[in-house]
Amino acid sequence: SIRLCIIGARAEATLPAYAWAELCVLSERAAEIEMVGPKAAPRGTPQARHLRSPRLSLLQGARGALYHQTLTGRALLNDSHLPAHALPDAFVFFNPGLGEPGWARAWEPTVRAVLRSGKPVVLTALSRQDAEQDACFWCQCTTAEVGRACMLEYAPNKWRSLLPSTHQEGSGEALAAHHDEERHCNSLVSTFIPHVDAYTTTL
Repeated sequence: SIRLCIIGARAEATLPAYAWAELCVLSERAAEIEMVGPKAAPRGTPQARHLRSPRLSLLQGARGALYHQTLTGRALLNDSHLPAHALPDAFVFFNPGLGEPGWARAWEPTVRAVLRSGKPVVLTALSRQDAEQDACFWCQCTTAEVGRACMLEYAPNKWRSLLPSTHQEGSGEALAAHHDEERHCNSLVSTFIPHVDAYTTTL
């Protein structure tokens, strides 16, 4: 099976289970998706949901917890030994806003914990400005954690949402100049693969 951990999940956590069913079409492997973040478990959301097929499991993390506050996150930050099954195969950040002013205090320990896991990371961004801010923050975190700057390079996301984004930057001519792919949620994507020199691939 494949296990994914969505960090900072918000809207993703409220989607009905069938919305994730396409993952089962892409691969014969079973999928387990864990949602973690302060908005990942809205009141009334079951802690575990399953499709009729046992191939997909949706799990909610501890209610209201940031990733570095979870048992796994704390273990990573404390360099405690973790069994292989305790970690996901990859982490996903959907439009996290890592570089938003005032958010560094909450994001920095979570990013450090994810880096210590040694697992691949997929990140999306709403716009070029968001991507640049997130890439700058990621660079600072990797410099502090692994001793060298690891740059994220974003590319248009072929699997972006087709729903128009309500996120806007600027007005008038600035908005008109935006590329079409930057007018949708998850419009840009980057991947971080630890221990590999080429940190970015286009999905």
